[in-house]
Amino acid sequence: MKAIKKIFDPNKLSTLLFYSSIIAFIIAFNFAHNPKGGWTQQYMPNLNGRSITDITFTDSLNGYATTTVSSDTSYVLKTTNGGDNWFINHTDSFFIFKKIQFVNESTGFIGGYKVVNNSFLNILKTTNAGLNWFYINAPFDTYVSDMSVLNEDTILFVMNSTSGGGVYRTTNGGAAWTQQTTFQAEKIYMYNSRIGFIGYNGGSPATQRTTNGGLNWVTVENDGFRDVCFIDSLTGWKAYSGVKKTTDGGITWIS
Repeated sequence: MKAIKKIFDPNKLSTLLFYSSIIAFIIAFNFAHNPKGGWTQQYMPNLNGRSITDITFTDSLNGYATTTVSSDTSYVLKTTNGGDNWFINHTDSFFIFKKIQFVNESTGFIGGYKVVNNSFLNILKTTNAGLNWFYINAPFDTYVSDMSVLNEDTILFVMNSTSGGGVYRTTNGGAAWTQQTTFQAEKIYMYNSRIGFIGYNGGSPATQRTTNGGLNWVTVENDGFRDVCFIDSLTGWKAYSGVKKTTDGGITWIS
């Protein structure tokens, strides 16, 4: 019985190695410039010079964004595919949007202000995922510099003004409000219904803290903040001129 000989063609082997090298180069190039988990640019509709003021997501697909005012009109934008596409969800004349926050997939709030008949309208609400927006009751002659919504009933907002400024709180969805402090805060962050912070970034910057839902506020640092994030009741970070961290619930902060 004759043995079967395998014959290798050197030319075919060289060609195979050549194309394998090309494929390996393309794969390596793509991974280098498109790393897994990287960022991709997303595109808004024509905003006609408006800038984004705030953004929030209710899940991995549905999100909302607010814009500045241009040509007397500001926009609420919405995405239903994780931000790949956005559309104009709501328009409002002369309303300066500051904060947008949702408590569930359907119910959300927008804080800001616009002047109507010499008084302020400052909080919008939706109960059907942005299909309709309507104004809720708020303290007369106030505006929202920043806002923290704990649930559909409990809302806190700050007003940075020498006249009537401070922290305002409702526990019945806006039917009644109480002014908790006259501290002229620009920012507010509530970790939960008890622990929270307000900050002022002006001439005498300061951060104040509450542990009883805003009934009392105590200055913890002569430094304000532009944003705050906590991962538990003790550990958090705040950003102002730099980044500071706390491990004792915001009593002390270190750079």
